[in-house]
Amino acid sequence: CVFNAATTAAIYDAVALGLPVYQRVITITGSAVKNPVNLLAPVGTPFSHLIEEAGGFNGTPARVISGGPMMGFAQYDLSVTMGKASNCVLCLSKEDLPATSENPTCIRCARCVNVCPMHLTPLFMNMFAKARRWSEVEEYRIMDCMECGCCQYICPARIPLVQQFRTAKFAIRQQAAKIEHIEVFTDTRYQFHVMLDQKYCHSKMFSHELDCLHQFSRLIRVHTCCRL
Repeated sequence: CVFNAATTAAIYDAVALGLPVYQRVITITGSAVKNPVNLLAPVGTPFSHLIEEAGGFNGTPARVISGGPMMGFAQYDLSVTMGKASNCVLCLSKEDLPATSENPTCIRCARCVNVCPMHLTPLFMNMFAKARRWSEVEEYRIMDCMECGCCQYICPARIPLVQQFRTAKFAIRQQAAKIEHIEVFTDTRYQFHVMLDQKYCHSKMFSHELDCLHQFSRLIRVHTCCRL
């Protein structure tokens, strides 16, 4: 297990000083920022305040990414706040972004397969994910993907593989949760019907015992009348 410097410092603060993670060093960088800088900022600081502290934008940014260029998440609103795991705000200009097409097509070069550190087959994962065939995607072990971005970086067709895999994993989790909910509901309904059947059997047995008791009391009355 490997810890970075920030995690190690947070462990020391928690164990030795009894402090939670309330601040973190975060890097504000990229060609779209005037003065790239490292800041010690409280958790919950908006990205807009961090960028303002770095001198603001150097022109109009083409993309603002929370995290690094390989595994980061593109942001559409600078009011989003930094969390305890935030380590970088990357502001890219238009010149930094690679050329892309509206409908990129896989050319089956298998470069993504060669660079995958988890030994997965991203080309087939992407093919089934685009077709929304979640069971086949899961068979190709998409849940083992750590979203490192190596496949997307090496892809000559510039296919957004990481985004495709994130969407597929979210859909698979939703499907699994729905199946689990249906199974729980089915089991609960079965238990409810078993309980009703048991109550019905008990009530039927009780009514039978009452009938026997009434018949016995009637026989006793008849026998008593005959003796009189």
